[in-house]
Amino acid sequence: MKLKNIWGDIFKTKKEISNESLLEKVILFNDLNVFEIQRLLPFLHVRQFQKNEIIFQKDEPGESLYIIKSGSVAIYESLSDEKITLKPTSFFGELSLVDENPRVVSATATKNAELLVLFRSDLLKIKQEHPKMAVKIIYNLSYILGKRLSTIYSDHNTKK
Repeated sequence: MKLKNIWGDIFKTKKEISNESLLEKVILFNDLNVFEIQRLLPFLHVRQFQKNEIIFQKDEPGESLYIIKSGSVAIYESLSDEKITLKPTSFFGELSLVDENPRVVSATATKNAELLVLFRSDLLKIKQEHPKMAVKIIYNLSYILGKRLSTIYSDHNTKK
């Protein structure tokens, strides 16, 4: 079995290796082992965005999570609002994996960016084909959403 894995690693493209190492650094996939990361790769879609290109806008339907592979992305509620800049290994749009409501923020590339995209439909396929892996991802997603909600609640109470 180990020999098969060695041969598989020898013939991988640099892009695959790069995507694997990226996913290993993304907190959402912390609990996945190397084999699960490899199983996840075919479910991810690569998208390129130019500097200042809009990725999505507030109130649009959301159906995907984005992981920043290179470049940077600004997240904001409106153009006049403060922007949060995200860099490689960060992800955004995660709420749309579990919620069919419209986007609550907008996202724009602030530099040329390469993003890996996980669509809700692909997460559902993962759930069917690899249920244990899906549980790990959904558990981490729940944890992250809970932490972000706590931060928002704490910030709101501090401003009162």
